[in-house]
Amino acid sequence: MCNYCSETDELFYRLHLVSKEMNQAFESMAHTSLTKLEILCSVHSQREMGQLELIRRLKLDAAAVTRHLKHMEEEGAIHRRKDDKDKRLIWLTLTEKGEIERERLVKIKAILQEKLLSDFTNEQIISVSQFIEKVSQNINSRTGV
Repeated sequence: MCNYCSETDELFYRLHLVSKEMNQAFESMAHTSLTKLEILCSVHSQREMGQLELIRRLKLDAAAVTRHLKHMEEEGAIHRRKDDKDKRLIWLTLTEKGEIERERLVKIKAILQEKLLSDFTNEQIISVSQFIEKVSQNINSRTGV
């Protein structure tokens, strides 16, 4: 990054950069965003999921999630319906097309993971995973995010 940056500065930058690079690698292979896969997997795991719960789970702003869902609904991957009793609530389900797309994207993610992680031992993967989890906990407990 720069010659006068601390190790902490360098680490912070590298974490940011590797996240962007992984997203770009996935998008180039799948021709869609990793966020789309996150949405498909989240809704799949619940069979039917409230849009507000999805927003909380993804930690994205409501407008971004709504844009994704609108596009996915137009593609026929997601079905949105308003709650019968409270029209402000929106329920999400995967369509058959959404299930097929989820399966396709899961396979692509597995291929990418194999390419990126094949040189690492299981112990290294666990260690890095624990490190990232600790950083995430620090973010959540110290910044209120």
